[in-house]
Amino acid sequence: MTSLHTPILPRWICAACARAWPCPTRRGQLSAAYDRAPACLALVMASRFVEASEDLHDVPAGELRVRFLGWLRGAR
Repeated sequence: MTSLHTPILPRWICAACARAWPCPTRRGQLSAAYDRAPACLALVMASRFVEASEDLHDVPAGELRVRFLGWLRGAR
């Protein structure tokens, strides 16, 4: 799926709306794209979480976890 809501690295902000990535729009797109494969989405987002944690040293790990994984279905 092609989206304008991609991360600008290493700041991890959305290229389309300048919000923290994954922005609400991208979260919705990803949820729809992986609707039948939530475990795959969790793996993709876990990988992005690791990448972001390498770039965003000033952001607490708990905040990054919520940002990248906390919104996933069944994450709570």
